[in-house]
Amino acid sequence: SGIFLGVPCKLGRAGLEQILEVTLTDDERAALAKSADAVREPMAAVTL
Repeated sequence: SGIFLGVPCKLGRAGLEQILEVTLTDDERAALAKSADAVREPMAAVTL
């Protein structure tokens, strides 16, 4: 929540044609969550 990622997609003449689903292993999913936490923590310290 509060963190957004880009995802692979197929673009055509009229724009987005397809969002490509990526299957992650449990280890990859854990690494992605760890990366999101690494971004989320410093963002929480920023006041705008």
